[in-house]
Formats: sequence, C-alpha cells, structure tokens
Amino acid sequence: MRQIFGTPARSGPESDFVLDFLYNLDTVNANGLSESIFIEYRLENSTPDVIVVQWDPKITKLWASSRAHLKNVDYRLIHLLYVRGALSTQQLTLFFPTKLSSMLKRLSQAEIVVEHDQTWQLNSLDSIFAVRKIVSIEAKLSNSMRAVEQALLNTLFSSESYVLTKSVNPLKKSIKAAHDRGVGVWSYSNGRLNELVDAKEQTLPQSHVSWMLNDMAWQYTLGKKSELRS
Repeated sequence: MRQIFGTPARSGPESDFVLDFLYNLDTVNANGLSESIFIEYRLENSTPDVIVVQWDPKITKLWASSRAHLKNVDYRLIHLLYVRGALSTQQLTLFFPTKLSSMLKRLSQAEIVVEHDQTWQLNSLDSIFAVRKIVSIEAKLSNSMRAVEQALLNTLFSSESYVLTKSVNPLKKSIKAAHDRGVGVWSYSNGRLNELVDAKEQTLPQSHVSWMLNDMAWQYTLGKKSELRS
C-alpha cells in the first residue's frame, strides 16, 4: 500500500517536476510492506522535498495506542538507549536533566522501554521499529552542489539519500561530489528515471529522526497525527 502525504509549499516548475516524478514512480516496496511518502515535511534541521518510508504494518498492529502521544524529545531518549544500551536513571539524568520522569512514563506506557535491574532498556528492536527503508530526495531542475549538500544532511536519518535532477548530463564535479559523500543521483526526464550514482546504503535507525519517521508513517496512515510534537 502506498500513501502520499502533503503537497509542495509553492507551485511552479520544480513542484510540478516533483509531483510528476512521484505519480509516475513505480512502487519499489517489498511484498507486505507499506510505503508512506511525505512531501516537504519539516523536520528539525531540514525539509527534504520527498521522504519515502517503507515499513512493516504487521509490527505496528501490536503497538500501544499511547505511542501516538510521544514528543520529539522522547525519540532522542529512545535513540540514546539504542546506541548506548541499558542506562540507569542517574545516567539518563545527565542527558535529560529535566522532565525525565514524564518521558520515561510515556515510553513505558507505549511499551518501548522497560525497567530491569535498576536500569532502563529498549524492548526488542524488531518489536518497536517497523521501518525497513527511508529514502530521502532533494529535487532540483538542474543538479547543483547545493542539492548535494542538502542530500548529505539527509543521510543523518536516511538509509539512502538522493538528488533528483531533470538534467540528463549533470556536471561531472557534482556527480563526483555526490559519489564522494555517499549521495545518490537520479535523473528524471520525459517519464524516464536513470540512476547516475548509487547511494550508499546505511543501516537504520541512523538517528532520533529515523525513530520519528518510524512513528509518523504509522500515525499518518491511521489518521492519528498531523504534526510532530515539541
């Protein structure tokens, strides 16, 4: 199942380019996965033109409804425990000196964390992280270094990050810069998509934003959420 959320903020040639690409794009999701596409969704430090999230709906069927009430800062705590492993309340206080108790309460009710032997740890990743792939796309009518740098920023949360250009023959320096940074380049023109540079694939979750998108895909599909909470 594929669903598209949002529309370009401004009309014009570039937004028409993005929409034409999306509505002519063949689905690339594996069997049984859902695909949620977000257009110009404002994240904390960037607004990618397109974010494609592929996720397993079988996992989300077991999630607690209270999970829809998490706040942005909660995802930072989740990713900290993912990276560092089990931590005590005292250790967590060093990272979150205020409101830690309410954060842990929300995450406990959402069945994401559990307290064991006086430490806090995540439940199994297979049960709390449904995403299998996050592909971010920066679209430009002509390939540019700025697009490459924007796409590089998106690698902080994506499994793959691409520049989408209408140019059939982008500048060689832009192609090299993309390759050197692990950013992919797609050329889309006259309904045809060509991969000029293959993106470096990264494991997920990459950051707390990966966790945000994990929950966004689920919540938007259920109609439970319109914006991430501060």
